[in-house]
Amino acid sequence: MPLEQPVHFPELKQRNVFSVISSPEIKESKLIFVTDMEGPQVLGDTVAEVISQKILHGDIIYRRIYDWYTEATSSRRRTKGVRRPEGLPPLSAQEGTDILFTLPLLLATDTDERFIQEVAMEYKRTPGSHQLLEYLKNEGALVVGVTTSLVGPNKVIGREIGLDDVIGTPFPLDQAGKILKESGKYKSEIALVNSFLSDCNNIIEEHGEYSDILKERIGRFYEKELSISYDYEVRKERNGHKTVIGAMIEEIGVVGDRSKAAVALALKRSKLIKGGFLVTIGDGTNDAVMLGLPGARLSIALNGGPVKEAKIGVITNDVSVLIFLIKIAQENPSMDIDTLIKEAQKVVGNRAIIHKGGQGVSSELIEKHKKMKEFLRGQTGNLVP
Repeated sequence: MPLEQPVHFPELKQRNVFSVISSPEIKESKLIFVTDMEGPQVLGDTVAEVISQKILHGDIIYRRIYDWYTEATSSRRRTKGVRRPEGLPPLSAQEGTDILFTLPLLLATDTDERFIQEVAMEYKRTPGSHQLLEYLKNEGALVVGVTTSLVGPNKVIGREIGLDDVIGTPFPLDQAGKILKESGKYKSEIALVNSFLSDCNNIIEEHGEYSDILKERIGRFYEKELSISYDYEVRKERNGHKTVIGAMIEEIGVVGDRSKAAVALALKRSKLIKGGFLVTIGDGTNDAVMLGLPGARLSIALNGGPVKEAKIGVITNDVSVLIFLIKIAQENPSMDIDTLIKEAQKVVGNRAIIHKGGQGVSSELIEKHKKMKEFLRGQTGNLVP
C-alpha cells in the first residue's frame, strides 16, 4: 500500500552540479582540467569499502546491484549513442544512480557519515597524481573533480590534494536516518532491508554470487518493495510511494554520466573561463558522456576508461605522463590528435601506452586498460605486459 500522504524531501533533491560555477574558488583560467576522482587522483572505492566492512558479503551485493541496475536501465538512459526502444521515453536514471541504493543498507547497519569519512580518508594517491596537479597549479589551471561517489568525503580529499572544487553525489545518510525515524516507519522499513540482506546472503552461500535468483531478489527489493523507479510513466501511475526510503532515494540527485558532462560543459561556457582549453579525464563507464563531448581539446580515457568515447587512451601506472600530453597540446593548438599522440609517446617512452580513442580501438588495448586498472586498485599482482 502507498504511504498515507505523498512525501517529498526538497532538501535532499538539490543537485550541486552547477554550484562549481558560483564557487568562490573558481578563477579565470585558460586551462580547465575536469577529472574523475577515484582512479585518476586517488585509489579505492569508498562506498565499496564501507559496504564490505559493514555488511556480510557486502562487496558481492554491491557489485550485483550495479550489474542488475545497469542491465535494467542501460537501453533507456539519455546517453550518447543509445537507441531506445521505439515509443519509450528516456529514463531519468543516470549511470551511477545505483550508488544511492546502498543508503538503505547502511541505514540498517547504523552506519553514520562520520564512519564513511574515516574510511574515505584512508585513501592512497594515484602514482603521479601529485606531480600532475602540481604542474596544473603552476600553469594556473582550474582543476575540478567530478565524481559519482559521495560529495562530502571527496570535497575534503579534494581540498587536501589541491583541487579547486569537487562535485559529487549527495549522500545525506544522517539526515535520511532522522527523517525515517520521524516518519514512524523506521522499524518496519529497516526490517524490510534486513530481510533483503538475509535473503541475499543465503542465496550467495547456496547458489553463488552470479545466480539469477540473486538478481531477481535485488530487483524485487528496489522496484517492488521500496517502489523505486526512474520511469516517468511508472511514477505517474503508482500514485505515491510504498516506503519513505524509496521516496528519499528518488529525491537525491546523483552526479552520474550526464551530470559529469554538464559540469564540464558549464565550465567551458562560463564567462569566467578565458580561452576555453578543456581537458577531461576519466576511468569509468559513467565518464563516457563527459569524454565524448566535442568541445574538449583533450578527452583522456585512463586505465580502463571508456576508450571508444574518448579522443585519447592512456595506459600507465604513473599519471604524471599526462603532463606531456597537455603541454604539447598547449604549445601546438592546431596539432592533430594522431601527431599529438606520436609526439607524446616519444617523450614518455615505456612509461605509458598512448593511443587514439574511438570505435577502432582494439580488444587487446581495452584488455590492457582493464588489467592496469585492476593492478592499481590492488585486485591483481601483475603489471600490464
